[in-house]
Amino acid sequence: MRLFLATISLLAIFSSSCKKADSFTQFYMYYYTDFVVQSTVGINLPFNLYSPNITSNSESTFENNDTRKDKVEEIYLETLILTVNSPANGNLNFLKSLHLYLSAGSLPEIEVAWIDDHTDDGAQSILLNTSDVNLRDYIVEDSFQIRSETKTDQVILSDYVLAANMKFWVDAKVLGI
Repeated sequence: MRLFLATISLLAIFSSSCKKADSFTQFYMYYYTDFVVQSTVGINLPFNLYSPNITSNSESTFENNDTRKDKVEEIYLETLILTVNSPANGNLNFLKSLHLYLSAGSLPEIEVAWIDDHTDDGAQSILLNTSDVNLRDYIVEDSFQIRSETKTDQVILSDYVLAANMKFWVDAKVLGI
């Protein structure tokens, strides 16, 4: 019986230690990009918007977290918040749906975030749904691009600048552990 209790105790301590060690190997990466929705866009017609290439700076972020890209095991998009940057009094009421796709290098494009049937609530920011897909191969590239497939349900009379604020969760092996 004592051997059984000792074994259980050791397993509990080991499990707790692993969880603490995992917290040292997990961190966040943040990216930001803009999209311009032009005023001439028609209603209910899907159109594409492309972000400029986003330099990943992943090497320096990994280094700051005592790891390298070859030690990264997983990267997931945890949150993506879409915000109206201009016009100052603008809101997202014109938006019917939005799907964001990530591409990098020769990798296939992959859907990472979306919102469908957006309601007209006057909001200037919305939190998009995010996919549960490991994006490691995309984010460790030198740069990546975001494409937006957008539908509107209102005529917009001026250009809108939308900002996408992205928070990625990273799990990596720390050098030396």
